[in-house]
Amino acid sequence: SSIAGKTTLGCAGRGLGPKECRSLVDILKSIGGAVNMEALDLSSNRVGNIGIIALAEVIESDALSGLDRLILADTGMGSKGVGALTDALGRCSSLRLTKLDLGGNKIFASGGMMIADLAAEKSPEALASLENLSLGGCAMGDVATLALLRALRKSCPYIRTIDLTGNLLTCSGCEAKNAGVDGSWPLQAIILKDVAAPELVASWLF
Repeated sequence: SSIAGKTTLGCAGRGLGPKECRSLVDILKSIGGAVNMEALDLSSNRVGNIGIIALAEVIESDALSGLDRLILADTGMGSKGVGALTDALGRCSSLRLTKLDLGGNKIFASGGMMIADLAAEKSPEALASLENLSLGGCAMGDVATLALLRALRKSCPYIRTIDLTGNLLTCSGCEAKNAGVDGSWPLQAIILKDVAAPELVASWLF
């Protein structure tokens, strides 16, 4: 009951594993509409795919319909977790995230493509309010990153920052036109630390 009414639930670095995450999200689901939560931070807890899948079930149930910021960095999420999360975001019509942080999770190209598909085809409105997206260290590679940028350009008119730090980007064979983006996008910053060719990645966007 102490969770009810809070606007932020910060559990970063609390040592939560899959079992503890499951228990937490069960509580959130049972409270349901009594939760007026704007931000949920589970970063630096190794909840893995099991924990993220449990969280996705709560999101899909509409129990967190007021959620504005979702921070899941360094949670041990893989492509299965991303799949469950994107499915849930696509099915929860009331959720409008402005911040999504999946940094530090090795979702690889398959996970990047799932996010791109959500934004471009499956449910474009799911990420339409997004302003800040963090995907640093996700090892997505060129193809998935380009697909994601095209999808964000199409469906996320308010996005201001994208973190692509350390994503094994080489830009080999890629040109700006392939990203389908131009100077009309209101992007303010793209973070490109530890990528092979940051000047070429930037050319996709500006």
